[in-house]
Amino acid sequence: MRKKILFSVFCFLSSVFYLLSSVFGAFEQKYPSARTAALSGAFVALADDSSAIYYNPAGLRFVPGNDLSATYTSLYGLTELADMSGSLVFPTREYGVIGFSYDQFGDSVYKETGVLFSHGFYLSRDFAFGYTIKGLSVKIKEYGSGSATGVDCGFAGSIREKISLGFSVSNLNGPNIGSKAEPVPKRFQFGVSFQPVEGIASNFDISKSDNFDDIIFHLGEELNLSKFFAMRFGVRTQPTSFSVGFGLKKGALRLDYAYLSHPVLDTSHIFSISLKFGIQEKIVQKYEKKKRKSTYRRRTRTKKTEEEISKPVEIININTASVEELKTLPGIGKVMSKRIVDYRNETGLFKSVKDILNVPRMSRRTFSKIEGLITVGESQKIEDRSQKQEIKETVPITFDEEESEPAPKPKIPKIAPVPAAPVVPASTEPPASASGKININSADISQLRDLGFTTVQSQNILRYIKKNGPLTSVDDLKNVPGISSDIVDEVKDNITAE
Repeated sequence: MRKKILFSVFCFLSSVFYLLSSVFGAFEQKYPSARTAALSGAFVALADDSSAIYYNPAGLRFVPGNDLSATYTSLYGLTELADMSGSLVFPTREYGVIGFSYDQFGDSVYKETGVLFSHGFYLSRDFAFGYTIKGLSVKIKEYGSGSATGVDCGFAGSIREKISLGFSVSNLNGPNIGSKAEPVPKRFQFGVSFQPVEGIASNFDISKSDNFDDIIFHLGEELNLSKFFAMRFGVRTQPTSFSVGFGLKKGALRLDYAYLSHPVLDTSHIFSISLKFGIQEKIVQKYEKKKRKSTYRRRTRTKKTEEEISKPVEIININTASVEELKTLPGIGKVMSKRIVDYRNETGLFKSVKDILNVPRMSRRTFSKIEGLITVGESQKIEDRSQKQEIKETVPITFDEEESEPAPKPKIPKIAPVPAAPVVPASTEPPASASGKININSADISQLRDLGFTTVQSQNILRYIKKNGPLTSVDDLKNVPGISSDIVDEVKDNITAE
């Protein structure tokens, strides 16, 4: 990881020296947050907080939760050039992510204001689209005022697991402002964000305004040195300037600062404060090659099962087993194996096999498959999988007395009326297919939770099926917001789509 960090910093510094080798004319752009200022505006592809409203509204779809922020600066240390803004971003259940923002620049002599509404949503599993509708106004003392309505739009997405792209156009509708119909310039921006490891982002943007001949280059580097502290660096052209800043995190609170240089004017200091609450699991966009048809996968899985049946099965000691050993258990993948080992390291050895149900996302259905194949004592060999039921009855497995229940004895029905036995609602029994798997298209929320999905994920699945119709394959679950490939891989052996 250290080599990747050094390589990323090296690429950033090399690009800085290249950008500083030329001299350009002056052209300025205000920054809506200290974070984007510290990155010198290289944010079109990264766009993952409320500043996406200004740079690329498609990026709103990647904001993991609610984001309330405020920013203040006096450009070049002049109170006449005070710039302040506030934004609110929040996700909705069915309509993507919504954002609102208000900004104000200047004083009583010259004042610019903007009121913005943004909306970002997915076009596909890997790409998002967004738009911003903004009301712009300018007021000049003794000269009057004018207003206009502008429209921005943008695209963002991942082409590889570590590479994201972004493109946006500002003032696409070509608004005019004032009595003389002064045009508000259009602005085109394209960006690339490379994240070699988690917490490091190298960003490169190119921007062009239709009222300005030269192209502007932006380069920004963000290093999250810990979960509490981040450093940021940036450089841009038109004019050539440096930027540096940092961010502090404490729970839901974020404090950000940026220092901006200027070749002629004084330096600027930008401060931002934000509150991120209701954070949900961030959806990680992954690039995956197209897989073969489901019929082929079923044949492959059947062949593998037959091979496993002919092999002796080993009872696994969950107190000593490694990740690779746990992966050999049915329904236990790499992710769940690691969770079992991590849970064991954090809480200590399992006292009984039922304690494995305390591992995050371990469902009772999966436990029923491995119950006869695990122990907290010595490992044993079973010569044939067909003997599993017999071994399950003879292998000593420790349970707490409170949890143990005597085997039910058969009862002879009586003619005399007796109180009816409690009936378990049909919905509590997993709707099984011919193969004994749960049909994801007819499962309810309790059955989805029993499989290991969280309440939010279960609601998203039901909502997705209601809106788009039955799933045609288990892999279609990856299209549901909040359901990653790792989660699907964990449960796919227990479910079907019929």
